[in-house]
Amino acid sequence: MSTNSHTPENHLHAIDTSIAELKDLERRTIAPASIPHQFIGTMVDNTMVLLTTPANILDQGGRSFSCTGFETWISLMQAVHRSFYSSILLATERALKFICDEQNLEVNSRRKLKHDVLLDIIQANIQNSPAASKAVAELKKQNKHNRPDFSDYLECALDATNLDKETIVKWRKFFRALSIARNKASHSNTALTEAEKADLRDGGFALLISDTGIFVTNPRNYAQASILVLDFFDELQKGRH
Repeated sequence: MSTNSHTPENHLHAIDTSIAELKDLERRTIAPASIPHQFIGTMVDNTMVLLTTPANILDQGGRSFSCTGFETWISLMQAVHRSFYSSILLATERALKFICDEQNLEVNSRRKLKHDVLLDIIQANIQNSPAASKAVAELKKQNKHNRPDFSDYLECALDATNLDKETIVKWRKFFRALSIARNKASHSNTALTEAEKADLRDGGFALLISDTGIFVTNPRNYAQASILVLDFFDELQKGRH
């Protein structure tokens, strides 16, 4: 990689080249192409639109795209929703990791620890089965690759505070609801289970449940979610030991 690989000019060249390459795919993805091809085409269209803003910011350009219909515009907004809910959880996880590192807190994968305990129990009861013992050994080997996830960093950061139980439960429920929003924004099936509806309500996201029981969102929810995440970090800071 050259030393100039991250210059604005190279970024612009990469974006414009990508847009041109993606645009060329239209001949394969627009009707009367097969429905699976059209699904990919919609994603490609969304990506081209999302690429225009960072490019225009760099060179004050006038790149623009128009949607072929309202349904295409809806698909573009769904891509923005996916980006927001994924990004806010990613940023939160990075911030939690920073806090844990800053305080020299040891973060362990609770899933790995739980699986190790269960595998040890199984191992203790299959001593006369070489094949089963081999299978457990293989599972333990695979389990070593489990790394701390969002909830592990969250719990570690919360444990290092003197926040009361009610406050801790409140934030657990909030982030559980936020993770459901992220998952539903990222999947084609937006129907909510009864458990997901309950978790969204408990976490303060009742407005994301439609009258028909599907996940719904709009840009107005972005600032509200961001404010609550900022409030969380404010409380986390105040509650440090």
